[in-house]
Amino acid sequence: MLSGLLAGLGRPGFWRALRAFAADLSREFTRNRFRRFGQALVLAREWPDGGEWLHAHFIHTPASATRYASLVLGIPWTCSAHCQGHLDLRRLGAPGKACVGALDRDLHRLGFCASA
Repeated sequence: MLSGLLAGLGRPGFWRALRAFAADLSREFTRNRFRRFGQALVLAREWPDGGEWLHAHFIHTPASATRYASLVLGIPWTCSAHCQGHLDLRRLGAPGKACVGALDRDLHRLGFCASA
């Protein structure tokens, strides 16, 4: 992880990623958050030249690390999630269709697209 940090310091996007990490850290001050940033630095160090985008299959920990690496590298990233596997719509107090509509609207507002 130290080699990832040293390599990351030389990249223009490092400071942008560090600001995003600090903002996230203010919401979740945990070892896991530090680990995600470390994983991102290692991923950025090992990412091949010419790689055009990053993708995380899970929206939680892998997506956090991928987002930070994307900022360090200056390339876009995507993620996917399986709604039924990660989100119980009924617990949110809304019928499934209404909740999916709200989730879809929020994802679009953030620049993501949702598909069924």
